Amino acid sequence: DYARRFLQSDSCIRKEYAGGVPLIVVPADEEVPDGFEINLGGVTARLLYAESPHTEDGLLVYVPEDQVLYIGDAQLGEFPSWRMDYRKLAALADRIRRLDVKTVVDGHWGTYRKAAFLEELGY
Repeated sequence: DYARRFLQSDSCIRKEYAGGVPLIVVPADEEVPDGFEINLGGVTARLLYAESPHTEDGLLVYVPEDQVLYIGDAQLGEFPSWRMDYRKLAALADRIRRLDVKTVVDGHWGTYRKAAFLEELGY
């Protein structure tokens, strides 16, 4: 089962869920199409699917008014092995390159200008 495999996959995860803390996996209630927009009261969050080396279902959040793209862990290798699929990384870089983005925010290391982020990826 997924929860058991997830807990066995990484020592940090085992530590986080130690002592009987339950791991609750909740499947999505609804799927959204690429480009789905959520009005956040004058600011738009546009949900964009992107091929990603980290997961099979990479979802980016683009805020066009601010030209900011939130990518979570999309640029990282596949969890928990951290194996990098460079074809998927190139596809992700291409998706980012085609967007009218000034700033990229990842899930761990910070905020980048678009060109600097693509350079960091090697693209």
